Amino acid sequence: MLKIACGILTSSALFYFASNRDAPSWTRPFCTYGDVFCQNPQWLLYVGAISLLWALFLKVDRI
Repeated sequence: MLKIACGILTSSALFYFASNRDAPSWTRPFCTYGDVFCQNPQWLLYVGAISLLWALFLKVDRI
């Protein structure tokens, strides 16, 4: 679960950089796949933060 949370947070950063005009050119094709996430990259950030908290909760629960 921790890997999934880190993947979601990484994709949030990619979509944020893709929506930025000063970003490198290799990030621009991401907006063709997820235009909604380029307009609102904070949605993925919220989901990533919640899944990270959930993964840490599950890790503490096992101890």
